[in-house]
Amino acid sequence: MILDVQKLNWARKYSGELHFSLQPNDELVSIPMVKIASEIAVDGSYEIFDDDSLEVRGTVRYLLQGACSRCLQSAEKWVEAEWNACFVKGESDGENYSYKKNTVDLDQSVQDAVMFSMPHVLLCKEDCEGIFYQPQPENQNN
Repeated sequence: MILDVQKLNWARKYSGELHFSLQPNDELVSIPMVKIASEIAVDGSYEIFDDDSLEVRGTVRYLLQGACSRCLQSAEKWVEAEWNACFVKGESDGENYSYKKNTVDLDQSVQDAVMFSMPHVLLCKEDCEGIFYQPQPENQNN
């Protein structure tokens, strides 16, 4: 998603809503045998400041599908996370994203939000005991 800061300033749209989606990049997922099975949905807002810096806030939402990290059964989980980023015109200051030529590309900040929100494992259920779990027989009184 590209925002043209100059056009938004000319139109006096210094703030507004954002609703868009991105195709997932396979490199965003660090869990073995798991993929992002939906588009990455982004909902949020933007604000342009006097120095032409731009702040975006909102959420990213996506579906993980694949093998349970413990028992290898089929698993899926919707992940929703915060998305916050600040863009400054010119050179990056190390804490914020930078942009040039009046256009801001939000894609990298969204991908970063997905990477930071990625769980370490995908489970078929929260209390999954794993593939090697063998239930103990109940103590039976004779």
